[in-house]
Amino acid sequence: MASSERPRDERPEVPRSAPYLDPYREAVDRFGPSFEATLWANERYQSIRFQTFTGLFDFTDATIIDAGSGDGAFARALHEMGIRFRRYTGLEAMPEMVERARSMAPPNAEFRVCDFATDPSAFVIDGSAVDAVVFSGSLNTFTPALARQTLGRAWDAGPGALLFNFLSSRTHKARAGGDTGPAHRFDPLELLDWALEKTPSVAFRQDYLKGHDATIAMFRDEPQG
Repeated sequence: MASSERPRDERPEVPRSAPYLDPYREAVDRFGPSFEATLWANERYQSIRFQTFTGLFDFTDATIIDAGSGDGAFARALHEMGIRFRRYTGLEAMPEMVERARSMAPPNAEFRVCDFATDPSAFVIDGSAVDAVVFSGSLNTFTPALARQTLGRAWDAGPGALLFNFLSSRTHKARAGGDTGPAHRFDPLELLDWALEKTPSVAFRQDYLKGHDATIAMFRDEPQG
């Protein structure tokens, strides 16, 4: 992960080829740094996912890491909703998308070239834990094992909250067998069980896109008494 002293135009080494990054590299090469290169189905679904996050956590005055930030749409969405965060750091492996995000960044938002799946320092800022780490669509090309490993590293970094969404395998049968392209479906019960092993303070939603998608939010509440 880039340090705060790194020049904005310096690009740290990110694997040019990795199974979970290859679809994004191919999309950027095909479409350029654009919405299509994020591999989202459409902007309406993206907006609904963002609204689900904000319904589960108050990002006001928060320090945020957005793991897989694409062109910075979540930072802009928060700003457009009137949610003024203290600091937002977007981590994105495609340098072209980072440059696009920087060109449209709202106040207090920064973007860094980073493969958060392999960078051991990805989930802290200036050596400190943050209020929230979010993964919005950025686990879709991961295997279940890599997704759990990466989420575990994010949680172990000590954020106050960890929020992530994913395509659910517990959706309508007709939809479950459909083609999701490079994205994988995850079993929400397996991820809920994983989350509950880390903390009893867990929220879950799978209603906002009629079962197509799910969101889990984990909170680091200390036991009382």
